[in-house]
Amino acid sequence: QYRPGLGKFKPDNIDPCLCTHLIYAFAGMSNNQITTIEWNDVTLYNSFQNLKNQNGNLKTLLAIGGWNFGTAPFTAMVATAQNRQTFISSVIKFLRQYEFD
Repeated sequence: QYRPGLGKFKPDNIDPCLCTHLIYAFAGMSNNQITTIEWNDVTLYNSFQNLKNQNGNLKTLLAIGGWNFGTAPFTAMVATAQNRQTFISSVIKFLRQYEFD
């Protein structure tokens, strides 16, 4: 989204009929809870989900991490049962709230 001109790419630029599944990259993690990363992620989630209006069979998924995210947050999250439960609960709520499959 930050590239100029033809390099700029947002959900509205996707032809949802070319795929069965689309993955939104990326969400983050803080204190063992899933988080947005970009200032406009919530708006982009809505645009991303609207692609289902053009392809009713489309499944939308959400990736956590990114090229510089590293493994430390995941290592900390899986370290205890409580951390895992916190993460799982936050992911379920987040995915339902933003209508990911």
